[in-house]
Amino acid sequence: MLATEFSPLFLNNAPFADRAVMDSLHYSLQDCDGYFTLSPDEISARQQIFRDLLRNEPFYLAFCNACDKLDELYELVRNLGNNQADSAEDLLYALVELLTFTNAVDAIDDAYSASKHLRSERLTAFFESVRRMKEDAEYRALTNWLNELDENMRSIRSITFGANLDAQLKITEVGIVSINNQPFVCGNALDKAMRNEQPPAAFECLSVVGIHEVKQLLQNSRLVINSEFYTSMNMLYRSALKNLRKRINASAFSTIRALTAMRGDLHFLLCAVKMLRRQKEFGFTLSFPEICTETIVENLYNPLLAEKCRIDNVVPSALHFTETERVFILTGPNSGGKSVYVSAVGTAQLSFQIGLPICASGKVRMKPYKRIVTHFIEESKRDTESRLANESQRLHKTLQGITENTLLLLDETFSSTSAYDALFLSESLMRYLAKIGCDVIYVTHLHELPMRLADIPTLRHIAPEVYGGRRAYRITAYSGEEETASLAKDIVIENGLGFLFGDVK
Repeated sequence: MLATEFSPLFLNNAPFADRAVMDSLHYSLQDCDGYFTLSPDEISARQQIFRDLLRNEPFYLAFCNACDKLDELYELVRNLGNNQADSAEDLLYALVELLTFTNAVDAIDDAYSASKHLRSERLTAFFESVRRMKEDAEYRALTNWLNELDENMRSIRSITFGANLDAQLKITEVGIVSINNQPFVCGNALDKAMRNEQPPAAFECLSVVGIHEVKQLLQNSRLVINSEFYTSMNMLYRSALKNLRKRINASAFSTIRALTAMRGDLHFLLCAVKMLRRQKEFGFTLSFPEICTETIVENLYNPLLAEKCRIDNVVPSALHFTETERVFILTGPNSGGKSVYVSAVGTAQLSFQIGLPICASGKVRMKPYKRIVTHFIEESKRDTESRLANESQRLHKTLQGITENTLLLLDETFSSTSAYDALFLSESLMRYLAKIGCDVIYVTHLHELPMRLADIPTLRHIAPEVYGGRRAYRITAYSGEEETASLAKDIVIENGLGFLFGDVK
């Protein structure tokens, strides 16, 4: 059999985000920690994989079936181990494993047949490696032998028993003489006259013992005879299965392990495509970002909003990170979409560096980062510790290893202390980050902060648009018209406290 390795689908994985980052962003795709990359070539290769899976429905359905078959093989291998013993049970499991293996290979090859004009070199190489193995002479010998054995086991129609007699014509031994693929027939004259064809003499029964006579003959010995019968059958099967060790070398089982090792990558692809298809069903436009040295996204959406409202009611926002725009302070009204925007940015960046399309339209260019880091509000986990102390410890851990090649998303940092202290601490933090040169979005209610940092050339002040005193949710450049009250009065009125201001509605 050919080499026991298959062409890989993913290379150059360089994890830069942990589960906590994805949890803070409520990232939909699970178990993706090991699939992040910062290599532009790797991102581009993965984009081609996802393009192929998204654009061809028959291929996608066949791919789903192949993944299901591979899951069956994976579970079987995981539960059975190596099955190197020669017991009848272990050898039978080995046969089941081989049959499941060939079924999985057939399903993968069917998916390849369903694909048309694959653009992804990775997918093509993987399917071609499976097809080469399938066309190998040793693999064909394996499948032919398995099919023959399976057909023989399914086609058993009768068993010929033999009985040895002593001088008094008493039965001394009973054994299985042959296993036959056709039933025996009665040999009396009437039956012969009624048959159109004459059966071979070996299948012509001289005398038939009826069911009633068999029951009387067996009586209490039936269980013993059945047990001996099944024991004999197991010995016969074991003999056939032991032949498997002689006819199939160890490379077959090594190949099975190599194929099941691909299960993680294929399962991840399938989960990712299912997530993307769901986003498309909600009406989101999926765009594969152009890989650049800067980030410019004209219309960015947060896919998490699909669970809450119609796409027609989701407001897109722009995203820019360039040499002259690296530090963004996001202020604005309560419930104005600030946290939703930051989550959209983080989600898009994670998706991009896995190789996925993002929920965006228009011009879509993005740059990869070595790290993505988040620091969102979290209550102190210990009653004896102040919230500020807990937040400071988490922030210290977050800032370790920050470089200019980091995307840092901060939401309401230092909100655990007074406004006076928070303003001082936030200013110090932002000046530190600006000096490092990383890309930052800082969500805050400290409206004075951008003015105190006006001397930083790469800093930009952004805020949700406000029309007629109402939140518009679109994040854009600060227009200078935002009121310092953050529309707090509107929020409390909307939630039933209008009577505080004489509003009786």
